[in-house]
Amino acid sequence: ACASPDYAVGDGLFRVFRNENSKIALVSLALEECRLSSAVRFIWRTFSRTAHCLSRNIDYEPEYSEVEGRLCVNRISRAQYLDEAVFKRTEHPILQETVGDKKLKLGIRIPGLLDTLEWSEDTSTQAPLAEYETLVEVQAVGLNFKDCLTLLCCMHDGRIGCECSGIVVKVGMNVQEFRVGDRVIARLENCFRTRIRANIGELVHLPEDLSFTEGAAIPTCYCTAYYCFYNTARLQKGETVMIHAATGGTGQAAIQIAQHIGAEVYATVGTPVKKRPLMDVYGLQEPHILHSRDTSFSDAIRLLTGGKGVDVVLNTLSGKLLEASWDCLAPLGRLIDIGHKDTISRNSLPMNQFTKSAVFAAVDLTLIKQYRAGLDKQLMSDVLRLFAQGKLKLQNPLHVTFLADVEGALRFLSSGKSSGKIVITMDHMATVPVSTAIHSLTTLTLEDYCRISVTIGIGREIARWLGRRRARHLILHSRSGHKVDDTKDGKLLADLGASGVNVQCPACDIPDISALRKKQSQTAPPSCLLSKGVYRPR
Repeated sequence: ACASPDYAVGDGLFRVFRNENSKIALVSLALEECRLSSAVRFIWRTFSRTAHCLSRNIDYEPEYSEVEGRLCVNRISRAQYLDEAVFKRTEHPILQETVGDKKLKLGIRIPGLLDTLEWSEDTSTQAPLAEYETLVEVQAVGLNFKDCLTLLCCMHDGRIGCECSGIVVKVGMNVQEFRVGDRVIARLENCFRTRIRANIGELVHLPEDLSFTEGAAIPTCYCTAYYCFYNTARLQKGETVMIHAATGGTGQAAIQIAQHIGAEVYATVGTPVKKRPLMDVYGLQEPHILHSRDTSFSDAIRLLTGGKGVDVVLNTLSGKLLEASWDCLAPLGRLIDIGHKDTISRNSLPMNQFTKSAVFAAVDLTLIKQYRAGLDKQLMSDVLRLFAQGKLKLQNPLHVTFLADVEGALRFLSSGKSSGKIVITMDHMATVPVSTAIHSLTTLTLEDYCRISVTIGIGREIARWLGRRRARHLILHSRSGHKVDDTKDGKLLADLGASGVNVQCPACDIPDISALRKKQSQTAPPSCLLSKGVYRPR
C-alpha cells in the first residue's frame, strides 16, 4: 500500500515474528495516508475481524493494507495470460521472414516484454465479406500510448493499433461508396495487421494531398480532441482551456482545435525543452506553458487567470495531479479526462468543485464507436474538412518508422521523451519475427468445402487433423452414412468422441448440391466444418 518499497521491511519482520512464535496473534495494517478518520475506521475493522476469528478459534488474516481507499488482504491468483504466453514462447519457434503478401498480425508472446513482439498468421480475412464490408490492405498504422499500455500488460484487451490508412482491395456485394483501389483512413481496433476487414461506416476517403503515413496520424488524435471540445466540453470562443501533455499527438491536435474555436490556450509539458516547439509552431506565450510533473501548474493557473481558473481542462494526468487539475476549474468549468488511469482504478475526487457546477467527464472513442453508430465517421469527416480548409495541420514532428523497428518506436513512445506523432509504415519487404504457432480454426462456407476433392482415407485423416486442432463439430458425409459394422468408421468416431468432438454422419450424395444444402440445413450447427468431398478420377 506504500509508495516506497522500504516499508516492506516491516512486513518481512512481522512474518519472521509469526514464524518464530505462532502462539502470538500478530496482525499488521499498512495505511496509505495518515488521515485520522479513515485510519481509525480501518484500525477498528482490522481489530474487530481479528478478535472475531480468535474468539471462534478460526484462522485470521495476518496482514491488511489500504489500497485506493479500500481495506485489502493478500491473495495469490493464477496469472492465466502469463501461463499461456510462456507456453507459446516455449512451444513454437520464431522465424525471421519477409512480410511479402502474407496475412499477418502483430502480437506479443510475453505481455510486458517488448522484445517478445512477434507476427503471426491472421485468419480473420478468410471468411467471405459481408454485404457492406470491405477488405483493406494496411499501408500505415498510427501508434498511440494505449498500444504501449496493452503491450506492457497495463491493459489486457489484447488489441493493438486503433487507426490506420490503406487501400481497398475487395468490397462486399452492396458496397457503393468505395471501390477497389480507393485510399482510405479508419479508426479500427486491432488494426496492426497487413489486411483488415472494415465496415463502410468505419472508412473515410483519404484526400489526395495526404500520404498514407500522414493519413494514419489523424483519426485518433484529432477525433479525440474534436469530440472533447465540440461535443463534450462545448468549448466557446473567448473561454480558457488548459491542455496537458501538449506536445503529444493529441495535445497538438487539441491546441489547434482550441485556437480554431477562439479559446485562450494554456499548456503543460513534462520538460522545459518541450516549451520551444509550442512557442514556435503554435505561438503560445512562454508564461502560458506550465510544468506538469508537479502541482505547480495549479497555482500558476490561478495567478494567470486572476484567481478564476480555466473553463476547460483536457486531462491526461492521474492521482494528485488530477486533483490539482480539478482544482483549476472556474465556475461552470468542465474537466475532460482522456487518461483514464484514475477512472479505471475507481479513485475518487474532492466533491467541493461540484458546488461550482463543475463537470467531470471521461472520453473514450472506443465506446463512441460501439454505441453511437455513424458518429465516428462523422468526426473523421469534420476533421478532414478542417484540414482541407487549412485550419488544421499535422503534428510536429511526425516520426515515420519502418515495420522492422516497431519495438524501438514503442520504447520511444513509452519513454515519455517523445513528442509529436509516431506512424509505422507497413513495408512489405521488411523482415519480421513470425511465430509458427497453430492458430484457431476458421469456419468455411459450404461451397468452399465442397470444392475439396479427397478420397475416403484422406477424409478420415482430415477429420482427425481437425479434431487435434480443437474443432468441436464435424459433419462427415457419405452416400451410405455411418456403417455400424465398419471397423475403421467405428474407431474414427470413437477417437473423435473421446476428444470432445461432436460428429454427425448423415447419408448424402455429395454431387447432388440441392440434397447437400438440404442436409446441411437439417444437421449443421452454427459452427460447422465439412471434411468430406468427392473424388472424380480422370
